[in-house]
Amino acid sequence: MRIRLGQEINVPARSNALRVNGAELHIISIGRGVVSLDNESRLTANLHTAILQYAKIDYWISGAVFDEKGALLGAASYKQSVERIRLGKPPTMLTDTILDFGISTAYARAALIAVTVSERAIAPAD
Repeated sequence: MRIRLGQEINVPARSNALRVNGAELHIISIGRGVVSLDNESRLTANLHTAILQYAKIDYWISGAVFDEKGALLGAASYKQSVERIRLGKPPTMLTDTILDFGISTAYARAALIAVTVSERAIAPAD
């Protein structure tokens, strides 16, 4: 996805689909995000994340940042723990996931970002 530092972008990343009673569920869904560069050349991505509390499992949300020519500038990941909560149906929690790419003056050239969610095998719950 093309980025402009400090501006909101669409981030269409989500966990692999889980079929439950004919419906397709995604435990992790990312919709939008903002990639920012601070005065010390630290690059972060703040991702608006929805987490369906369906199963006790960990997912990894990972990102890679590239310059305009596609050269890799850096990568970051975050472990998102999910709980199994039953209150009639599993609730969805909304949170901000922060990917911290670290510090590099090369991040001033950041033009593209790729975000993915790890694929996990989950059996449908009762």
